[in-house]
Amino acid sequence: MTLRVSNLEVASSNAIPMIDKMQTKKSGGPFLHIPQLCILLETCQGDLMRYLPIKDVCKVMVCSKEIQKWARAEVKRRYQSWKHSCSCAWYWETDETEWWKRKMYSADALALDDPRSMSELDMEWQAYQSPSSLIDSVAGSFGSSIAQFLYNRENGAPQQQCIFRRGERVTFTTLGKNADAVPKVLIFDIYCDDRHKWSGMRPINRIDVGSVYNQNEHQEYMRCTSIDPFASKSLGDLTHSSTIHPMSHGRRAPNYLLSTAADDTRVWKFNVSLLTPMSKETLIMSVTLDIQATIKEITEGKGWEKDSGYSQIQKMKQMYKEDSHIGEFYNFETTTSNDNLWRCSVLNTRLISGGGKLLRGIGEEGNLRLFDFLSFDFCYWLDKRTPGQERFHLTMDFQCQDELWSDLILRA
Repeated sequence: MTLRVSNLEVASSNAIPMIDKMQTKKSGGPFLHIPQLCILLETCQGDLMRYLPIKDVCKVMVCSKEIQKWARAEVKRRYQSWKHSCSCAWYWETDETEWWKRKMYSADALALDDPRSMSELDMEWQAYQSPSSLIDSVAGSFGSSIAQFLYNRENGAPQQQCIFRRGERVTFTTLGKNADAVPKVLIFDIYCDDRHKWSGMRPINRIDVGSVYNQNEHQEYMRCTSIDPFASKSLGDLTHSSTIHPMSHGRRAPNYLLSTAADDTRVWKFNVSLLTPMSKETLIMSVTLDIQATIKEITEGKGWEKDSGYSQIQKMKQMYKEDSHIGEFYNFETTTSNDNLWRCSVLNTRLISGGGKLLRGIGEEGNLRLFDFLSFDFCYWLDKRTPGQERFHLTMDFQCQDELWSDLILRA
């Protein structure tokens, strides 16, 4: 392993390295090898450690005991920082006796050690007693090691294992017929220009599996899993006055998943990966989004809805007009039509995951199968409520066919 060093000042007590230039600059400056890096770390009393990619932090663990101690401390520091920024991307409800009086909140609204946010999860998840212990278990026990888990956040989860590799032994697994009983967690990650910006953890409840019906390319109906990251600790603005995502099951998250300037030219990437106690983390879908191109496509295709989806709320009000309790539970009255907040929910990003490769699975009879129904159903908003400061928002729903959980080939 080598690093390119540029503009690095070393003092007896600290270092101010230009790590970005180390990693990306293509000319100028000498190469720095692991032994040289270890010398710098000792000179700087470990201060340089916080500027290194997690991969290099792990590599210097072969050095002296002092450097190993600094490296372990750095992994712990980064994990605690990530843990407190990670979204617990599910909801919980207050416990009023009358169901229609219950209020729905993001699990992010409570402290990580508050057990109330676990109330809407299945019993096996409630056994962890708090989001904090659940996250620790998923990152440590499910994810091989904390360092590997952090590496997957920084660089993206590894893709599905290749099962055809000539001359090599390949190890993989599937959850098989016991998939329903195996705890499964989805990790959502967002990257901006290849830099990690956000993570959300979403345990899968049994009720999530088969929660919707969808048509495949043969117009056949199939049961699908539909999961939307319900987060307030996100990259998005508050969803004041906005309508709901059509696939959000009547729930409106307190925040958009992502909000940015409408003239943003950066490239955003959305990943979702699967973690279980029986398998290593496996990437199951990745989509990149060019905001300028998306806005142009929607506008030219006349995809902005005239009433920003408010008619959907009106239909729900009409559907449940005989039952005022449902209207009270879903809080319909907080959604109002706004001529300067436009919605588009008709562009589904049904893209092949894994960099253009179809995900493989093994069916009940041992046959090799391909999964071609995976989607991020994005819902977009163009916000013109503040003159001269147009904003672009989105929410997202992940869908897949139910057989994915039992048949998907996972890293072992």
